Amino acid sequence: MAVTSKISKFSNLLLWVIVLISMVVFGFAFLGGEAPESTIERSVPKYLDFVIYWDYVVFGAAIIAFLFFLVFQFVVNFMDKPKSAIMSLGVLVGFVALMVICYSAGSTTPIHVSADFIAYNTPFWLKTIDMWIFSLTIMMGLCLLAALAGAIKQAMDR
Repeated sequence: MAVTSKISKFSNLLLWVIVLISMVVFGFAFLGGEAPESTIERSVPKYLDFVIYWDYVVFGAAIIAFLFFLVFQFVVNFMDKPKSAIMSLGVLVGFVALMVICYSAGSTTPIHVSADFIAYNTPFWLKTIDMWIFSLTIMMGLCLLAALAGAIKQAMDR
C-alpha cells in the first residue's frame, strides 16, 4: 500500500496531537505538585494516575491500529499477491515464536526489591520482564545488522 500525501499529512498531524497531549499530561503530573500520600522517602506526583491512564490509552490505540493495519494489509496483499501475503504471516509467526522462546528462557529466581514491588516478584512477572529484555535486545541487534547490511550493500552498488 503506497503512502499518499493525505495519509502522510494525517499521520503527521496525529503524531503532533499525541505529542502535544502527552506534553500537557506530563506537565500536569510533574509540575502539579505532590499527592497527599507523598512521604519524605517517596515523592508521588499529584496527577500520576492521569499519566498512567494516558499511557494505557496510547498503548491500547497502538495495539488496535497495529492489528487493524495488519489485517488490512494482509487482505490487500492476499488479493494481489497471495504468496507475499503468506510470507508476511511468516514474519508474524516468527515474532510470536521469538516471544515464546524468550519467555521460556526467562528466569524465575526472585530478586530482592522493596516491599512496593513484591507483588511483581512472581515467576510470571519475572519471566515476562526477561522476555521483554531478551526480545528487545535481539530485535535491536537485528536492526543494527540490517542497517549494517544495507550500508554495505549500498557501498558495494556504487
